[in-house]
Amino acid sequence: IDRSINLGGNVTATGGAGTNGTSSSANGTAGGSVIVDAGNTITAANITLTGGAGGVGYSGSTSGAGGAGGSVIVNGALQAVSTISITGGNGGGGGGGYSTFSAGGNGGSGGAITLGANITAGGSVALATGNGGGGGGGGGGFGLYSHGTSGGNGGAAGALNWYAAVVDAPTTSIFGGAGGGGGGGGATQGSYGGYRGLGGAGTTGGSGGVGGNSTTGAGGQGGVAGINGGAGANGAVVIGRLGATPVAQGLVEFRVWAPGAEEVRVGERLLSAEAEGTFAAFLEAEVGSDYGFSLDGAPPAADPCSRWQPGGLRGPSRILDTAAF
Repeated sequence: IDRSINLGGNVTATGGAGTNGTSSSANGTAGGSVIVDAGNTITAANITLTGGAGGVGYSGSTSGAGGAGGSVIVNGALQAVSTISITGGNGGGGGGGYSTFSAGGNGGSGGAITLGANITAGGSVALATGNGGGGGGGGGGFGLYSHGTSGGNGGAAGALNWYAAVVDAPTTSIFGGAGGGGGGGGATQGSYGGYRGLGGAGTTGGSGGVGGNSTTGAGGQGGVAGINGGAGANGAVVIGRLGATPVAQGLVEFRVWAPGAEEVRVGERLLSAEAEGTFAAFLEAEVGSDYGFSLDGAPPAADPCSRWQPGGLRGPSRILDTAAF
């Protein structure tokens, strides 16, 4: 998107789907990315940006890898009256192996989200990185008691890259994609398997790991001789800065770890629940102002990650501009 857009209605942009692999070009191609160029602003009632899905790898004697999901790169500002939804494309599944000639193809990685500009919504903001594609199943054994080939690896989930961008909305949800499952290995012919078995295209393996808020785990290695692929590794969950951090004139990012709380407030403003028991929000506040966190309606308490306690441990916390040092 190389120009500014100002509409009273909705803006929706979706990257094109990657092409599936063929016998002459086995790998699936990557899904199309959606890029908002720097210096442009999109203003609309609702904004939806989605990366294209990766193509599926070819299943056969030359199995192909799945294509990567398309990324969404936001270098220009987004302003919505209601909602903003940004989703990375899902990686394509790996192609199935054929007999003993080829192993299952690897799944494609999920599409990433890169935020390099500010996002403002009157309702909610939802960010979801793409899921990794499943690994292709291995080929069945060919000949008496011969082992089948191994399944492909599941693709890694997409990453969330956050570069000094400010998200200003009453509710912000972040979903890390799941790593794709490893493909099932081909069975042993003659005991419990097929003759020249053709593995499924990215549908056989174990489930992928739960993604985190940044770069996430890949799916597990596919098994051999009829054993299903292992589950994907859990993705790393990246938690933002704890405490009170000024991010712009009159705007402060508040975040606290309170895993036992149902809701957390700063003054009258409700913070949004994030991963791993954290709560956060971007709120209007000035450097030098006092604040505290109120958990489930209790009186405000000092910030456990406070950078300034002029009244001692039991007093209120005070916002400090660490960038001034």
